[in-house]
Amino acid sequence: MKHPSSSRRLQGGWLLAARTIWLTVTAVSLVLFALSLGPGYGLLRTVCEQRPCGPEQLSPEGARTIERLGLSLDLYAAYNVALVLVLALAFCALAFVLFWRRSDDFIALYTSLALVLTGIFLPNWTAELLVPIYPGLWPVLSVLNALTFCSLFVLFYIFPDGRFVPRWTAWVAGALVGLQVPNYLLPESPLSPTNWSPLLSTSLAAGVICTCLFAQVYRYMRVSGPVERQQTKWVVFGFSVMMVVLVLASVPPLFEGSLDRPGTPYDLIVDLVSFFAVLLVPLTLGIAILRRRLFDVDVLINRALVYGLLSAVLGALYVVVVVALQTLIHALSGQESQLAVVASTLVIAALFNPARRRIQSFIDRRFYRKKYDAAKT
Repeated sequence: MKHPSSSRRLQGGWLLAARTIWLTVTAVSLVLFALSLGPGYGLLRTVCEQRPCGPEQLSPEGARTIERLGLSLDLYAAYNVALVLVLALAFCALAFVLFWRRSDDFIALYTSLALVLTGIFLPNWTAELLVPIYPGLWPVLSVLNALTFCSLFVLFYIFPDGRFVPRWTAWVAGALVGLQVPNYLLPESPLSPTNWSPLLSTSLAAGVICTCLFAQVYRYMRVSGPVERQQTKWVVFGFSVMMVVLVLASVPPLFEGSLDRPGTPYDLIVDLVSFFAVLLVPLTLGIAILRRRLFDVDVLINRALVYGLLSAVLGALYVVVVVALQTLIHALSGQESQLAVVASTLVIAALFNPARRRIQSFIDRRFYRKKYDAAKT
């Protein structure tokens, strides 16, 4: 049975309570974020002589690297603070638009609050900088951090109409929120997830992510109407592009670990590119909820699916071919050679167009069957 495309509307006391909670959480979050900017700038313009270092803080080697690039510590600090500040303001600006336009719509109000929390607390900048300076803020920051992660996971269960679909996801969401309680009331207890083994924690995180993805697929296939499907497509497009960019950015450091150290040119460029990629998430969420130009996204999704899958396949193949050829050359000659890299690059270049055509055909058959059949006819 399909639900209506309109989301749940809040009225009377519920609307007043929801708006009050939104304004309170947002105000507290913005104040804490503002408090972190000064310590953040001071930390980034200070060289880290002994570990642990702060977020994006330069080691002595990193400081020498930016000096060779003609940058000062002050400029490096200002650059990173500006990225964090603009990212948070962009998330909050889109959240304010949703609040202003649709504060009586439950899913719009919930999404806008999740955007505020994500833009401020997900980079973990605020908590890492404020806790050493203001230890008394630890309980508030911990609760807001937990609320950030819980709000994001729950959003997958209820987007785009504010209902838990399938219904059992409400129990999963309740368990996820309940697991956060021991972190504050019983931090030393075995019930606290922070005291679990890495394997158990990783398994739990993977399981929750799988349920989130299943919930969206199930909703799209079984429950959503035409408008809700277009809303889902917009959000999937934003998340897909972001994930493709972040995954591709993480590949080069696998071969050269020094690339992603703070202060390297690669790190500075990737931070900027990742910044724009992450902004697609609140932007597409805002478009989906405000329902503006929903039906223009199919071509974008098609291209994102094709080139995202193509990049993943060719990237994996490139790694396999390079490793195999390097191993073979080393076994035959006992030396390393750039021939493996050159040969692998030529193989990937030769496979690009055939692989793109095959992936395009697969995507069209699987997700755009009517258009594919029409083209075949």
